[in-house]
Amino acid sequence: MKFFHDLEENFLYLLCMSQSKDNLTTADYRFTFHQSGNTESSERHFSAYSPEIARQMFELACKKDDLLTENVKINVWNRWADRWEEISDTN
Repeated sequence: MKFFHDLEENFLYLLCMSQSKDNLTTADYRFTFHQSGNTESSERHFSAYSPEIARQMFELACKKDDLLTENVKINVWNRWADRWEEISDTN
């Protein structure tokens, strides 16, 4: 089903490119989560134009790796304050 994976990747690319040219500032997003059945937390990091796009990237990466996740928390890097800040869920 590589064709469908390519479609998803192309969709994400087009979504990113269709964003307003006035708001092309990227931010770093950290996803902290537990794999289903595992007590240890894991992290994945993405750079994106918005938390919605970062979440889509995270979901696509999890789907590609057949990764079931629980307790997902999203943080954005505040480079001025030099810290991670929790953001509300984008669903």
